[in-house]
Amino acid sequence: MSTINELKLSIPAWAWLILSLILIGVFLLRLHLLPLFLERDEGEYAYMAQLMLKGIPPYAQAYSMKLPGIYAAYAIVLAIFGQTPTGIHLGLMAVNMITVVLIFLIARRLTDLPMALAASACFAVLSASPAIHGVIANAEHFVLLAALAGILVLLIAIETDKLLHFFGSGLLLGLSFLMKQHGAAFIAFACSYLCIKGIYKQPLRFRSTLIKILLVLAGVLIPFGVTCLILLMAGVFDKFWFWTFTYAREYISIFTFSETLPMLKEKTASFVLPAFFILLIAAVGLGAIFFTKKGRAQFVFMGLFLVFSILSVTPGCKFDNHYFMFLIPGLSFLFGLAIQALTDAMPDIKVKKYLPVGIVLLSLSHSVYIQRDLLFRADMISVSRLLYGENPFPEAQTIAKYIREHSNNSDRIAILGSEPEILFYADRTSATGYIYMYPLMERQPYASLMRTEAIAEIESSQPEFFVFVGLIRSWAQELDYDRAILNWAKEYSNKYERVGLIDILLASRTEYYWDQAAADIRPKSAHRIFVYRKKT
Repeated sequence: MSTINELKLSIPAWAWLILSLILIGVFLLRLHLLPLFLERDEGEYAYMAQLMLKGIPPYAQAYSMKLPGIYAAYAIVLAIFGQTPTGIHLGLMAVNMITVVLIFLIARRLTDLPMALAASACFAVLSASPAIHGVIANAEHFVLLAALAGILVLLIAIETDKLLHFFGSGLLLGLSFLMKQHGAAFIAFACSYLCIKGIYKQPLRFRSTLIKILLVLAGVLIPFGVTCLILLMAGVFDKFWFWTFTYAREYISIFTFSETLPMLKEKTASFVLPAFFILLIAAVGLGAIFFTKKGRAQFVFMGLFLVFSILSVTPGCKFDNHYFMFLIPGLSFLFGLAIQALTDAMPDIKVKKYLPVGIVLLSLSHSVYIQRDLLFRADMISVSRLLYGENPFPEAQTIAKYIREHSNNSDRIAILGSEPEILFYADRTSATGYIYMYPLMERQPYASLMRTEAIAEIESSQPEFFVFVGLIRSWAQELDYDRAILNWAKEYSNKYERVGLIDILLASRTEYYWDQAAADIRPKSAHRIFVYRKKT
């Protein structure tokens, strides 16, 4: 039996050649945007990783509801590729290339080589789409890397029936959860898939199936348990638990589906437009699950995978662009299945081998062509503005450069606003663990206590620099926010002298004023950042 399976799953040299060409395509798709300015989440991950490389554990001097796996992953990326935006995006490119290979290997175990190659090519294009912020090193990329590796090992375990493989699958799936809580959806998929496979297996082996599921869950718990032990020994377990579970539970209840439905419609439309023909073909693949022999053979896998992929997007009813990344593997599998179904349905004519290839190339090329300006032509400021509006991501580097040149390594800086990327660029420690202002402004029971704690931390740290970000997007994600800390910041800034004014006037025009020039000038725009230095 193993010989037959090995023969069935053997991959010829021409297939590896095509996969290599797809990986070259990944490189070309991402090359132009390697120096792109970091956005907030990237800034958070990079800053936390920077602290880790200095020996400071997560949650000790910076608070976030993200699980620590993403910080460890970023620390590895920074150590290998360097502490720059280019280095971070090179790390993302490497992660994406490995994920493309995983998509190919998983699809190969589901069906034939044409489907596997089409699926991997589809994933390469969709996962780089600016429409879902695929060029940004968000946690979703790292979740998928570990989750898909775990699912591949799970499929191997089912074929070999080796218990160690089930445990190994759980280890990888556990790492996906450590990257972000959303990874739990893929753990649930793996257990559900094993359960259903066990039910359909004849004769029914309940005990064997239960053992395999328990082995997967045991593997899942190992990374989380080791992490908890490390954080306990570092003295930050209480803060870790509060931020990643207690506060996170409150966070996902802030928004209701009716409140975020307009956001879902907007984000869905922005995703669908550049991927229209790909999604159309994926819809054919969805039909193939029901109406073709090869599709029905993968009904359980594909059906469950799609359901849990959708569930991974929905926690908190907050539909940011990059959450759609979790849908890309499932859509890619459907795309490949559609290509296989079309190939099988075609009459035996001379162009049978080439027409599906043409469909793949045309649909994927159309998506790239629609987004060509962002992917290949636009300068980094224009790309940042198109993706994130007036958010001060291009300005963060200049602000950090001034702070770094006018402060010592031991000096602390306070950023009143949610711009942790400034901390990373400046390589300075925050005066408060609240590197985001959002929790302080939200409708959640800890907000008042958080405001009090943030103020106390800043006042006790006596930071050398005090940065006030005057952009609403850096403060509140809802309209009925509390202004207490804003009023405090206005008073506290009187202890400092203004040494910088950054006035964001237009999409491509920002005026910078430093030192004496910044002291008295009035900003012209509502989008402005003030930099203050401690009075001497």
